[in-house]
Amino acid sequence: HKDVPIPSRIVRSTSAGEALLQSMAPGDMVRLSEAQAKSLGFAARRAGIKITTRRLSGTELGVWRLK
Repeated sequence: HKDVPIPSRIVRSTSAGEALLQSMAPGDMVRLSEAQAKSLGFAARRAGIKITTRRLSGTELGVWRLK
């Protein structure tokens, strides 16, 4: 096909993880399942926010927002 215009970039919406990270202040902690913590880790990397995780129980992780 010729003369087909390139569509503009799609602006992705904020995920639930990104919204949670934005609502957390440095030092805040949330308890999440392993899958939720992994998802939050991906969102944190995309947003440039540092986090750390620690296992709290067999299936639960604590996620802390750092600086």
